[in-house]
Amino acid sequence: FLLWQHYKELHAHLNGCIRPATLMELAEKKKVDLTKIGDNFGKNLDTCFKTFQAIHQVCDSLSVVERITSEMIEDFHKEGVVYLEIRTTPKAFTAEGTTIEDYVKTVVNVMKAYDNTDAFKVRLIISINRASPYATAEEIINLAIAMKPFVEPYLVGVDFGGDPSKCKFKDFESLFVKARKAGLKSTIHTAEIVNYLDNDDVLSFVPDRIGHGVLLSPAQIEIVQKKG
Repeated sequence: FLLWQHYKELHAHLNGCIRPATLMELAEKKKVDLTKIGDNFGKNLDTCFKTFQAIHQVCDSLSVVERITSEMIEDFHKEGVVYLEIRTTPKAFTAEGTTIEDYVKTVVNVMKAYDNTDAFKVRLIISINRASPYATAEEIINLAIAMKPFVEPYLVGVDFGGDPSKCKFKDFESLFVKARKAGLKSTIHTAEIVNYLDNDDVLSFVPDRIGHGVLLSPAQIEIVQKKG
């Protein structure tokens, strides 16, 4: 039914939307072993992050980032999406001497090529991997703030995600406060596993959106409902 409707996609991860055929092709070229994923390809949380690890191995250059961004946008456009937000964590590819700024510019340039009518808009959310060192997360947030005036209207917010068993939102909260003061919206992955203390920290921050939120406690659900 949705294939025949115009709709908005607000939770699309760049690496998570790679075409299976593209993943297989790149894995073969780069000799990345996908057998550990096996028949459970992305079917549960554990294999999901094993899948992401494999995708990270094949997405090792700006040319690949450019390709998968383009393919992702084309796929969602064909499905009838009229507004697409792409989430991705900027990476520096040391082998080719490129920076996280180069990464963001590459993604935005692809967006510009497709985002040329009022009927279809593509926007960027820069993600922080919760398994990253604080210094890495800080570098990415600082980049998002610095680039915001130059990549408007494409950059619309920052995200906190990754393996929910790693680290705590509280350890990174100050960075999201800084981003908020700079005018960036926030979306925080939470309640993907049972971790009520971390959920409380996220809800106390009052993000603009939460991601997933499938394992909130009844009291936490009530908080979300009240805050809208």
